Order: sequence, then structure tokens, then C-alpha cells
Amino acid sequence: MIAAAVLGLVLLILVPAEALWRDWSSSPPRSQMRRYGTTIAKALALLLGLLWVAQTNGITANQLGLGTKLSTGGWIGLAIALMVACGLAVAAVRAKPDPKKLERHRTSALLPNGPRELRLFLLLVPLIGFAWELLYRGFLLWWLVPITGTGGAILLASLAYGLAHGWKNARESAPSIVSALLFTTGYALTGSLWWLIIIHIALPLIGYIALRRATTRGGIGEELRAA
Repeated sequence: MIAAAVLGLVLLILVPAEALWRDWSSSPPRSQMRRYGTTIAKALALLLGLLWVAQTNGITANQLGLGTKLSTGGWIGLAIALMVACGLAVAAVRAKPDPKKLERHRTSALLPNGPRELRLFLLLVPLIGFAWELLYRGFLLWWLVPITGTGGAILLASLAYGLAHGWKNARESAPSIVSALLFTTGYALTGSLWWLIIIHIALPLIGYIALRRATTRGGIGEELRAA
């Protein structure tokens, strides 16, 4: 259990602390390519750590929320995720161009600009959608529930996940903690991560499509072909 405790403390303390230090330091902002590359490397390293912990402690996929036999709640969550993703995708595709949103797209902390960034973005999104759900929901609840109880585990995991995105101000950063609380509660109720993974992957992809549709005509197709 020492390996599990080490990984748990890394997720609860070190990852959020690094994000907060980066936001509050006076160092120049990283390029989008560097941000993507660093995030991909971090996610892969943490997943390798989880693989080692799972093998050491005999943790099954079902215990981490990746079971293939879904409960009723899991099926309901999956249906909700698919409906939400499809609904948002349709809305994004039908969005009308709006030049006022161009600057918002260019200054986004996540969305790519240009083919090179888009290629890395398309690798990043499914990886972090899977990794963060597995690490901050599946693993942390497995580790924390016997220690703090379900309520405490949900609160700690949600707070750590929200702060792992950094903290600029309450208006921009508090929603990350609130959404994390909702997602973690959803996992605790359904015992399945699959529907949350779908939502986590779909939202940034749809966000990219929506902003590209809102700022250019045909821009998405051109960038995807170039990527």
C-alpha cells in the first residue's frame, strides 16, 4: 500500500502544487506546443505509476471504474453522455461565424491554433480524458474511501482535481472545482468511468469545433486536412 499512498499524495498535493506555482510565478507563459507536450508526458508518467500500483496491489479494472459489465447507473450515465455529446456536437456544427469570438479562440489556454498544435491536441484530448478520470476519480476514490469515507474522498479528489488546473481567480477557476465535484459524485453513484471519459473527451473537441465554426468558414476542414 506504500506505492498507492505515494501515488495518492502525488495526485492530491504535488500535481496541484505545481499547477498553482506555475500560475502564481512570474515566469513567462509556456508555448501551446510545450504545454501540450508537458501535459502528455505528465499523464503518461502518472498512468505508468498507476499501472505499477495496480499490479502491486492486485487492483482490478472494475475497482477503478473500468468494468465492462455496467450497472443500471452506468448505462444511464452512458446514455446521458452520448446524448450530451451529440447535442453539443450538432450545436457546434450549426454555429454561425462570429468575428468577436476570434480573440477568445486565439487566447484559449487549451485550444490549438494551426496544424502543428492541432495534431498534438488530437493526441492530448483522449489521453487526458482517460487519464484524469482514471487517476482522479477511479484511483483516488479507491484509495481514499477506506481512509476518509465516501464524502471525504469525493471532496478531496474534487478539490485536488480542480486545483490541478491551477488558480487564476475565483470566477475562472472555481467552476473547475464545482464540475469536478459533480463528476466525482457521478462516479461514486454509478461506479463507472466510461460515461465520464466520453464527456471529458467530447467537451474540448466540441469546444474546438464550436469556436472554429464561430470564427471562420471552412477553417476546421482545412486544419484537419493539414494535420
